[in-house]
Amino acid sequence: MVDSAPRPPLIRDRQGRFVGARVQLESVPRLSATLIARALEGTQAFHLQWRHEIYGDEVKEAATVQVEGATATIQRSTWDVTRVALELRPLPRRGGQALYLRCPCCGRAARHLFSWQRVGNRQVVRAGWPCRLCAGLRYASEGCKNPWSALLGPRGRSPWDPEVSTPS
Repeated sequence: MVDSAPRPPLIRDRQGRFVGARVQLESVPRLSATLIARALEGTQAFHLQWRHEIYGDEVKEAATVQVEGATATIQRSTWDVTRVALELRPLPRRGGQALYLRCPCCGRAARHLFSWQRVGNRQVVRAGWPCRLCAGLRYASEGCKNPWSALLGPRGRSPWDPEVSTPS
């Protein structure tokens, strides 16, 4: 079920910096492969809630994740269910392994999948857990005019990770 729709090209200026509308991925709820790896070690199902002080600390997204074998099922409601394939890849040193999530849209292995995607210039809508590229998201530091602003900006990166609880 891999969608082969072409992605919009990245528009860059003469210096190679990104130009155009952007939605920063730091302001979008994300599902981490590290969180799924914790589920593989312990409990097989857990409930996630995304809250953010920008939105008045109310729950903006909620999902239940259940891991079965090499598949994670993410359920937001009775009708909104997404299945994501899990992939273990070897690390370059010392025989370790890293868990990756397969993007349901393009099939690419990713460390994070995102709950919302960009539509238009700055509007975001709920999505079926795509990777960063399929969701049209950019890093806050991508395309900075001043190279120091990425390091010395007013905010550091604070990704929007969920609160985890085990369903009873």
